[in-house]
Amino acid sequence: MAQLVFNLSSFSSTGITLGNGSAFTATLKTTATAPTNVNVTSGTLYLSDIRTYTGNAYLSFYMNGVQLQTANFPNKSTTHEETVALSGLTNTVLNTANGSLTFTVRLSSGTTDSFRMIAGLIGKITLEYAPALSACEPPTACSLNATIAETAVILSWSGAKAGSSNAIIGYEIQSSESADGGSWGNWQPLTTITSTATSGTLSVDPPTALGNYRRFQLRTLGAAGETYYSGWKTSSNSVRRNIPPTAPTVFTASPEVYVTASVTLNWSGTVAGTSAIQRYVIQQSESTDGAAWGSWETTATVNSSATSGTYQSYPSTVNGMYTRYRISVMDALSAVSGYVISNTVRKDPYAPPPVLTAPKDGSATYNNQPRFLIRVENPGGSAQTVYVQTASGAWHNSVDDADHFSVGGTFASPGVTVYRHDSLEPGTYTIVVQFRSALGSVGMSATRTMTVAASHFEEIVAGVTRVKASHILALRSAANTARDYYGLPAYTWTSVVVAGITQIRDWPYHILELRAALEGVVEKINGFDSANNAFDVPASAFDWVALGVGRPRADVARQLQSLLSIL
Repeated sequence: MAQLVFNLSSFSSTGITLGNGSAFTATLKTTATAPTNVNVTSGTLYLSDIRTYTGNAYLSFYMNGVQLQTANFPNKSTTHEETVALSGLTNTVLNTANGSLTFTVRLSSGTTDSFRMIAGLIGKITLEYAPALSACEPPTACSLNATIAETAVILSWSGAKAGSSNAIIGYEIQSSESADGGSWGNWQPLTTITSTATSGTLSVDPPTALGNYRRFQLRTLGAAGETYYSGWKTSSNSVRRNIPPTAPTVFTASPEVYVTASVTLNWSGTVAGTSAIQRYVIQQSESTDGAAWGSWETTATVNSSATSGTYQSYPSTVNGMYTRYRISVMDALSAVSGYVISNTVRKDPYAPPPVLTAPKDGSATYNNQPRFLIRVENPGGSAQTVYVQTASGAWHNSVDDADHFSVGGTFASPGVTVYRHDSLEPGTYTIVVQFRSALGSVGMSATRTMTVAASHFEEIVAGVTRVKASHILALRSAANTARDYYGLPAYTWTSVVVAGITQIRDWPYHILELRAALEGVVEKINGFDSANNAFDVPASAFDWVALGVGRPRADVARQLQSLLSIL
């Protein structure tokens, strides 16, 4: 406890005699530096050279006009000393503006001339004092920087004040939670921080439970102890634990088997949480068999606040490859929902180009309803329809125009079919053959240029036209034209036919060679689609007539001409 000593420096007169109710005043001075704004806890008055003449005297002591204590002085006839405890000084504010105190002694009871002070009066007051304490004040403002959060937010406050002789040493913070923002639980200790500032900030967490609220209160701590802490200041707002959005309930990719470069993704049923929807994240995964899937890779981020949407995505371009998608939604606080997986889509596996066995490119035929020999080697795992672009530019297909095909319908496995064209005028034509899936994917095309040749055979009339070397040569040329159309090598004739030189007796051998050359073509045609004979060369066409003897017969030559016109 601190002490301050005041010494008597003057009094009103020497040899003061106090009568009943009378008083004298003295001034005490000190050279010490007295503190301001303190509470005096106790004081002692010491006086010497006091003389009383009659009976007991009861004296009241005043300091700066405030009564301090009443003391009983016994009857004494000699000079003596007196010490008086001034307990009344407690909680008296010490005024040291001029470094002096004035005290007054008043006789409160006793007889006249019962108390006398003589010259040489010595006096002093010893004061013990403590600071005059007051509590700190709480902040005037306290708030959070966000009301919905996924992670920590900032609690800030300002306007706190220290108390009298009670410096700020820190802040105590508590929190309270609510499920609905209206009914609050008890305050729970959160933390205590050390600080001498009148404002501050603190990182605080939202509640753990999704959707719950948390508010805060704090008080200012003072150096004088808990008795002098401030009251509590409650935050003006609360923070709610963010509820993440819910992923769409419907998420589809279409078409399930695609031909074009893109597929359409559609979603709906998204439910926003406590924060607004901000974007969707779309990922995709691929598989060669629809069972073992690759890793997910982000394919798009769609900025949208809507609960439904659509997006054009570009899945695998590899034929037969499977692709699936998944989608999640993110809110404005970057909280992410779970993923929802779409159905699977597959790239339509169109077939490689067809194998066009006939006609050979650049070849010719005497048949005005030419055949195209088409081989389906590998449909690619998806049923394929054969399309033939006719000479007119129109398309015939094996489903809608099955009467033009030896095997109609679609092809899901390797096979063959023979296409027969409508009747054509002589001329050169370009034909295109391709496979198309039921979904419309188009495979690579096989293109051929071919000529329908006008007949250059001389009419042979029995009994009128003599079959001669020119007829044989024309038949030989036509036979090799037919063989070339079907991709067969030219027939090698055993002898040269020269008009006027070749012997008549040799003509059966020439006819037999022609028949052999054409039989190879018939075998190629009829053997190509052995299971179906719709477009076969009829057996009657090569049921050879008898050769006979002598000169070449007209019917033998006409049979060869007729056969060439239907190969």
